[in-house]
Amino acid sequence: MASPLNWFRRNAIWIMVPVGIFCMAFFGLGAVFDTLTSTARTGTRENPTLASFNGGDFTRDQVSEMTRNHYYTRNFLNELRAMGVEKRGDDFVDLVRPIQPIQNGQQERIDEQVMGRYLMARKAENEGLTVSDNMVDQYLFATYGVIDGESLSYRDLELLNREVNNGQISMAGIRRHLKDELLNQQMVTLSYAGIPRVPNPLESAQYYAKMTTKMEAEIFPVSIKDYVDDSAMPSQAEIRKLYEKGKFEFKDPSGKRPGFKMPRRLQLQYFVADYQDFLDKATEGLSDEEIQARYDELVAQESDMVMEIVIDEDNAVTDSDMPAINLEGDADTTDTDPEEEAAPQPNSDETSNEDSAPADDQSYNVDGKHSNFVLVSMPLQEDEGAADAAKEVIQDAADAAQAVADDVAQTADAVVDKVSEKLADVSENVVKGNDGSGTTNDVTDLPTGASADELKSDSGETSGGGSDALATDAISEEGDSEVGSIDAMKDVDVGPMLTDDEEIVKRPKPLEDVVDSIRRQLKGKEATQAMSVAIKTAESEIENYYTQRLQWEVNGKEADKPEPALPNFQEIADRNGLRLTETELVDNEGLLKTELGGVYQIFTVGNRNIPVPMADVIFDQFNELGEYNARTTDNRFTGKSYVYWPIALADAEVPKLEQCKDAIIQYWRQRQAVESATKAAQEIAAKVGPEKKLSEVDPAKTIQTGEFTWFQPRGQSAVLSRPIGVQSPSEAFMETAFSLDQGQSGVALNGSGDTIFVIQSQTPKPAMAEIGDDFLKNQLFRFQRLPADVGLVSDYYFREKTLDWNREYVDSMGFELMK
Repeated sequence: MASPLNWFRRNAIWIMVPVGIFCMAFFGLGAVFDTLTSTARTGTRENPTLASFNGGDFTRDQVSEMTRNHYYTRNFLNELRAMGVEKRGDDFVDLVRPIQPIQNGQQERIDEQVMGRYLMARKAENEGLTVSDNMVDQYLFATYGVIDGESLSYRDLELLNREVNNGQISMAGIRRHLKDELLNQQMVTLSYAGIPRVPNPLESAQYYAKMTTKMEAEIFPVSIKDYVDDSAMPSQAEIRKLYEKGKFEFKDPSGKRPGFKMPRRLQLQYFVADYQDFLDKATEGLSDEEIQARYDELVAQESDMVMEIVIDEDNAVTDSDMPAINLEGDADTTDTDPEEEAAPQPNSDETSNEDSAPADDQSYNVDGKHSNFVLVSMPLQEDEGAADAAKEVIQDAADAAQAVADDVAQTADAVVDKVSEKLADVSENVVKGNDGSGTTNDVTDLPTGASADELKSDSGETSGGGSDALATDAISEEGDSEVGSIDAMKDVDVGPMLTDDEEIVKRPKPLEDVVDSIRRQLKGKEATQAMSVAIKTAESEIENYYTQRLQWEVNGKEADKPEPALPNFQEIADRNGLRLTETELVDNEGLLKTELGGVYQIFTVGNRNIPVPMADVIFDQFNELGEYNARTTDNRFTGKSYVYWPIALADAEVPKLEQCKDAIIQYWRQRQAVESATKAAQEIAAKVGPEKKLSEVDPAKTIQTGEFTWFQPRGQSAVLSRPIGVQSPSEAFMETAFSLDQGQSGVALNGSGDTIFVIQSQTPKPAMAEIGDDFLKNQLFRFQRLPADVGLVSDYYFREKTLDWNREYVDSMGFELMK
């Protein structure tokens, strides 16, 4: 029997190799580890063709080998540099540009980077660039940091590579791969050098004009779908030609290029857990007596859930024309008579009606010592007693005005602060004051979103004292609204207003108004716990089946063992109070239209919360998904939770002609419709000119765009402006619009490719010489810098030109993905 030591010696190589691979996965070689083990998961050996180009094909094995060589080369170069740093310390200087690492991510992304570098190296050779053996030597020695001729020998490099990469690649292999990396590096440098990021003075002036020049236009939308002929058919030769042109391309949203490649698709099942269902079930056992008892307890505690603030009905004002009240007081009373300032001037009988507005001098100052609650908006009263009641209250207001005026003369801010404190305790009413000039003021429930600029008196000046701070604190940042006049708010009940000397008067709300809130308070926690248990139970049952199925695929499938029985998902749903839903085999766009796909997840990027639909989230995780591998997400806006799992996953693939024939015909019809719609738009454009506007041809369909510029800033980027009526602007739209002089017209396709716009300029076209002169004198020469907006537009066109170059490069190399 062999000794353990002898056995280890004979089998050491088979032990160390897997250990080496295991270490690579932990030291930055996760992608390589995935590649080496990807075929082992299925137990089959495949070597499919991933892509082709005009110089050959890329197979799975070739791409995997190039990927490994990239990591081996980077390992070797990193260790070579580390030795140089260790030897020279602070004297070490980086003398070369390092080889950039491949960005980790989905396997397809890694494959594309590897193939892209290989193709760029071949492109460099086609352009006449070379990397000699001597250049490789110089790069290696410079990586080490050669100083005064000190360097490593070829044998030193060979030994270092053997130590770093465990003999997985020879030094000759390192040198061959390094040549391709250096060729790629040089070609990228030359390519981007041809796309200048910093614009020259002429381009700068043009970009400045696109950010600052404004124009107005009339536009006439011509819908392309109105010109689609469903009976038209292309010839078989046209179908074949379009198929060959678009079979390797995904669908182009603008419809400019044929694309019939089938995107990734999946089919999902998911459970829906609705909190309201669990709450209804939890409250089924609640008796009316229990609800009444809890209601009585909350009333005794004066809980805000069941209490509401009420008006003192004994002192209610019944004149609907009661003028607004200024709770701030006058800012300055030194030169006016307070009694004369505050003297009430009630309307005559002729003007006291619902449509009449109070006179400008009917503004009153009220102090808590002289009045109770004030109701601003009251229904009209027809009886004669209403006038007498109004007079009494108005007289009280006049007396109160005197007291407030005296107080304000000493400290206006103090009065405002007191009122503000009371207002904060009682309600969220917003006070709109004036500058003390006696013009009308409104005390009303300010609609959400009013800006500070809107909190102004009729005279156009902001309120004095502390009213600005009070108003601003009470305003939401969302929406826009306007505070109307007294006439406009007659049907608005702002609720009671408290004074300094009075207490809040509350009364219980009717039980039927708060019964749902009481149910949630009594059983809400129980419903939440039940819902959580249901979700976890259902998720656990799906996961158990997923584990059994995975074990069967690895160990039992080849042994002809029976596949685990599929769970009864409907029974699981019914047992746990869930709803079962299933999608068809859909792509990203199709999933977005489903209930689950339309749920938004919130991702925090920096300080911003960005909503992302679950359809995008799921497809972004496509490579990580497994059939029947359950996941959970929540919709915090609706109180629903979702447990979802794939039941079918289909990777992107090149379709056969019959599979995409309908899509080809639809694309052909769409292109025919674009041509017809363009002709129709051109005919409309020919009918207008300097003497005739589009709105005279068809006023019902003509849209006024308002003022717009070519670009507008959005954060740290420039985006195409969106004129009124243009949902999807395009560069073609802007180019056409800004090329027109006043009265001239043109046509352009929008960004989504579904509408042709007839555009007629309503603005004189500025001379480029004037714009350039203004830019050079008042911007470039004056500040000795490019304006920030010019830089944003320059970045936009840099990206566009880069994408165009990449497209031309891919076409020139004949690159086509096969799957």
